[in-house]
Amino acid sequence: MVENYLRATGFYHVSRIGVIRGFHPMLAALVERWRPKIHTFVLPIGEVTVTLEDVAHIFGLPIDGEPVSGWTDSSSDFVQSQGIAIFGREPSVSHNAKWSHSERTTAWLSKTVETFRHDIDYMQKGSNMPIILWHFEWRPYHKLIVPDELHPHLEVCDIVALLVSFECVEWHPADRVMRQFGYAQPPPRTARDIPLYQHCIVLRGVKLHDWTVLHGPWIEEWPTGDTVDCGISTPFRPEIFYRWWSTEIGTYAPMDIS
Repeated sequence: MVENYLRATGFYHVSRIGVIRGFHPMLAALVERWRPKIHTFVLPIGEVTVTLEDVAHIFGLPIDGEPVSGWTDSSSDFVQSQGIAIFGREPSVSHNAKWSHSERTTAWLSKTVETFRHDIDYMQKGSNMPIILWHFEWRPYHKLIVPDELHPHLEVCDIVALLVSFECVEWHPADRVMRQFGYAQPPPRTARDIPLYQHCIVLRGVKLHDWTVLHGPWIEEWPTGDTVDCGISTPFRPEIFYRWWSTEIGTYAPMDIS
């Protein structure tokens, strides 16, 4: 019965992933490169971010449809009553989390925040930067076999729009990370200004909110998103891109192209 509900709501694939543990040193080094005003990580090789393509492939979640929102009640009484109503029993905490200590994982665990900072800051050292910028691509899903039900959703991976999920509001800046979709990166449009306090409202303590009201204006904007003009026939113009980078981003991450 539970599996049927999970399949019907599009959460079946993510329910089979299990526990995901964050690796603090790497995450800390990345968070230092996050710029809320432009909604991307700023690295020496350009901007990168988590996209809807990552969400679809890693979690198997549908990404095209109505925003996920509604009432939330974080009181223990509500959580227990809903667990009994939906699953026939009270929710419990699992203590069966597994952590793989493969050779690669062990090597990563030995790294510190400082090591990752160095790796990020000098990821272009010894290479010609214009060549790096032209060839850098994040395409780990190329030729990957995905479930049939996800194919329609992958068509909107490069949308430029607001993302709303209960307490979180974020901008999906696909136009700033076009190399992650296999295209050249021209200077992007101005990033959408979202007040920092609305990026993700803190949910400490018991919260009872109707997010469709609190985030109503943001939710109304969801259908107005547009897809990126990938400019397949437009050649990469490094002089234009570097001029834009030094003006808009250079204070965050100076780019050495000498």
